[in-house]
Amino acid sequence: MSYITLLRYDDDGGSHFVDGFLQADGNQYRGGEWLAAGGKSAIIITVSKGLGEDWYGYYDGTPHDALAFNIPFIAPDYMVYGEKGPKATGYRAMILFYDPSDLAAVAGGTKQAYEPQPYAALDTEALMFRPNTGNSRSENRIGEVGFDRAHGLLYLFENSAYGNDYSQAVIHVWKVTASPSAAVLRQPSGSISDDTPTYTWDAVSSATWYYLWVNGPSGSPVIRQWCTAEQAGCASGTGTCAVTPATTLTRGSHTWWIQTYNNAGYGPWSAGMSFTVTNTPPAATLVAPSGTSGDTTPTYIWNAVGSATRYFVWVNGPSGTPVIQQWYTAEQAGCSTGTGMCAVTPATTLTGGSHIWWIQTRNDAGDGPWSAGQSFTVTPGGVPGAVTLIAPSGSDSNPPPLYRWYEDSCATWYYLWVNGPSGTPVIQQWYTAAQANCNGTWCWVTNATTLPAGTNTWWIQTWNRAGYGPWSTGMSFTVPASK
Repeated sequence: MSYITLLRYDDDGGSHFVDGFLQADGNQYRGGEWLAAGGKSAIIITVSKGLGEDWYGYYDGTPHDALAFNIPFIAPDYMVYGEKGPKATGYRAMILFYDPSDLAAVAGGTKQAYEPQPYAALDTEALMFRPNTGNSRSENRIGEVGFDRAHGLLYLFENSAYGNDYSQAVIHVWKVTASPSAAVLRQPSGSISDDTPTYTWDAVSSATWYYLWVNGPSGSPVIRQWCTAEQAGCASGTGTCAVTPATTLTRGSHTWWIQTYNNAGYGPWSAGMSFTVTNTPPAATLVAPSGTSGDTTPTYIWNAVGSATRYFVWVNGPSGTPVIQQWYTAEQAGCSTGTGMCAVTPATTLTGGSHIWWIQTRNDAGDGPWSAGQSFTVTPGGVPGAVTLIAPSGSDSNPPPLYRWYEDSCATWYYLWVNGPSGTPVIQQWYTAAQANCNGTWCWVTNATTLPAGTNTWWIQTWNRAGYGPWSTGMSFTVPASK
């Protein structure tokens, strides 16, 4: 059978040695295996490694040259001095790790068999059944090794574990796992307005913990936080991990990293990702107007943005040129709390045709982004459009409820329809704009009908002389049971 020698070092008198070589180590190498776990691999070799003094002579430390005579094997003094040879102190049971690619280079002829060196050495002395203590001269204890690749189990023999005979051995069984690989970061990046952002990254299959590190504008850490894979929402090891620390970031440039960890140890740090906190408000989401309406002075409604203090309304007319460009404070738009909906009704009368409108947010830090545009069509003298409901919504503990919606200035009548929990109508009633207390922004009515306990749903339909407008989107609310 042909073979290729992959590792061969000089023992004595040569110049090609394994790192840390002592002459006494020459006959202490015992077993080898190829380990693999988590996409990583290593060649290991077990050795009883002397780490103290070394000499050629006798076990008691007497150098061979110190004796004036050689002791014959059968002489009584042999029992005093023992067998002469390379000796050392401080023996440790160790596992040497080699990179398989180095040995492959030897097999391929691009390296000599003496060139590969261990990239790591694991001292397993403390794990032995009978560990060496002090400056021990005990040797030949760590033995052969075997690896069950299917189950990831490493078997290692400890010779003379509870006696002086090699047969009195103990077999150690260890689970081999690999430290996790680096995470790939996703968000935040670029410019963001959120000063408590959510950090997201791709899950690493073998990671059980993640360490989030964020440096602030000064380059010093502002967040250093461990989280489990469960806490990051990626316990399965797939998909996306996400955490939202409570730390509020200051304006400026930040950089963040993730380090992975499992029981095998720390994984590498991810590549850093930079982002800039602007503290400007995010974009608003538009609600109405949309679709077709006969209202020539519509009310513009959008969802409030918590950090916005001002809103800019921009409306383009049918020709594509601006017809409304106006700033409003959050107070003027009725949403100073930063919650609910904002609404304004500019005095500008729109002509018939297609229009498109946008909102831009602003606060003391600067201008936020523009909203997505929303189109609507004005048909003067035509039917009114659909209105946007305000309340009741969710739980309502004060029956009879107050029904509120945003006004459509083109509507002269409003039809209130309420379905009870069974889905059958309990209220169907028309109100004039005056009866509905419309004030140029919203309308409101109460109805004395006793509503059944449970979830009720309501709608509003508009009307004028041109005809019926569309129904609003339904809104549900809950009436509590009577006590």
